[in-house]
Amino acid sequence: MEDNQPKRGMTGDCDCGCSTSVARTEEDFTLYRKAVERLHDDDGTRLTGEEVFGAGYTPVDDGYKPEFE
Repeated sequence: MEDNQPKRGMTGDCDCGCSTSVARTEEDFTLYRKAVERLHDDDGTRLTGEEVFGAGYTPVDDGYKPEFE
């Protein structure tokens, strides 16, 4: 730090106006690594909705109407 001011990279502000913190960047990278690991270990098994949510699961109607069908 110069003049008791943190460097720009430490505050997360960049020239383009976006704001990303070091913690956010680390979290994103950790999630990326976990996704790559899961893809690498994928055995091709695909689960049905019933297997994932359980028998008799009914989704909540939130009123959303898709633009396509």
